[in-house]
Amino acid sequence: MESSSFQYEKVVSGISTSDIVAWLAIIISAISIVFTYYSLFLSKQIEVKILMFNKVCFEPIETYLDYIDGKLNESNFGSNQQNDVVNSLTDLTTYLVSLVRIYPKIDSQKFETLTDGFSDCIYEQNTVADKKIEFFKLKQVVLSELLKYAIIEELSIFKKLWFYLFK
Repeated sequence: MESSSFQYEKVVSGISTSDIVAWLAIIISAISIVFTYYSLFLSKQIEVKILMFNKVCFEPIETYLDYIDGKLNESNFGSNQQNDVVNSLTDLTTYLVSLVRIYPKIDSQKFETLTDGFSDCIYEQNTVADKKIEFFKLKQVVLSELLKYAIIEELSIFKKLWFYLFK
């Protein structure tokens, strides 16, 4: 037997392991790009909804509530201040009821009942401290109801995100 310097090369047809790994890396990177796009898109939608709800609901309502709080904090709370508070309360009630046109699932009856109760408290012979306590109850309930609505109803976009992640 002669030893020859000729070596045989083995030609393998088919897919090698490195090809499979490369294709898996391409597929995983494509999936991560799609996932990143959807998460950025949905987070931007959530941010826009939060900003819109803040501008439409919280800022004007806090302006009314701050004005009423300022009137209650005045040292000589008299009939002029009572009338100012009740007028501001009427404006606040009108605004809260008008929010139903933009956000139809808001319970405007609850807000009307609360503001009517506080309006009655203003004209009663209570001390300013009692009026402030009732005012803080009103403020807490109004803001908590709006926040609850914002989280439950308006941010239903989280359901979409959940759907995209776990189809």
